[in-house]
Amino acid sequence: MRILVASPHPDDEILGCGDTLLKHVEAGDEVFVIYFTCGYSDTEREVRRKEIEKVAKELPITLTFNLELKDGFITYSEEAVKKIMRNIRTVRHRRVYLPHPNEQDRDHRETFETAFEAVKRAGLPYYLDKGDEPHSVKEILCYEVWTPLTKFNYVVDISEEMERKIYLLKLYRSQLRIIKYHEAIKGLNRYRGATTRKGNYCEVFDILKTEL
Repeated sequence: MRILVASPHPDDEILGCGDTLLKHVEAGDEVFVIYFTCGYSDTEREVRRKEIEKVAKELPITLTFNLELKDGFITYSEEAVKKIMRNIRTVRHRRVYLPHPNEQDRDHRETFETAFEAVKRAGLPYYLDKGDEPHSVKEILCYEVWTPLTKFNYVVDISEEMERKIYLLKLYRSQLRIIKYHEAIKGLNRYRGATTRKGNYCEVFDILKTEL
């Protein structure tokens, strides 16, 4: 199975669904990540590109694709929609993970709107370039990062993988200098485990579409 993750910033893919992705890899699935940003300045972009490479190798991620928008300035655009739509039609993913639409962070909300529109358009017999064929994604799941989901309908027990998730997050050293994201997400995943009683640590998702 081919999996696509839309990640607003380098590290959101691990914060929101890192251990679920590890389970996909262990099951033999291919994981693809589209990053929307890669820092704000040229210096930041260089640092984060190297961090992405380390995480991609360690997870491992089959392929990454970066729109390289400026951190903090993601906006919905037809250009971004078309790039993601073409990627989906080329790779033909079965499942897509998106940040949920009610995230407090504006970059996260804009990522959802852009990627969700691309997913919808990819399955339509329109907007076709030469050689394009429509592809309908079968499953769409939303993950949580900054703002906990108020409703969710899918729970993944990540108890055995939790330490691996923390290890991967620590590879994003530039992201942890000011805020200890790895400590925050461990607390959220522990809370999800305790309240769902599905494991010591859990990642939760809101399923927007499923076609079995």
